[in-house]
Amino acid sequence: ASYAHSLVVDDAGGAHSFGGGAALGHGDATSKHTPTRIDALEGVRIVRAHAGQQASVLLDADGGVHTCGTGAALGQGGLATVDVPMRVTTLSGVHVVGAALTENHALAVT
Repeated sequence: ASYAHSLVVDDAGGAHSFGGGAALGHGDATSKHTPTRIDALEGVRIVRAHAGQQASVLLDADGGVHTCGTGAALGQGGLATVDVPMRVTTLSGVHVVGAALTENHALAVT
């Protein structure tokens, strides 16, 4: 959890978020006051979720990394806001098992 949002992973691998901001992953910055499933990850089994100040990092069962929010910590190659989780393609072929996220950067553990 961060000061602005929280992430929850259910037993089936579904990801849910609540709070405020683009890091929620729902396609806009509208606040959610209860855990809401992140539809963009339908069909992806999420095993871990990390909430940073302005970003979210979600790890899938295949070792893939998905990010949303704002800033360079997303690993998407720029500073633009990404309001639905996108796979970090530069990590394709790398099995990521953990992550850490701060205000300005993220770390992937392989």
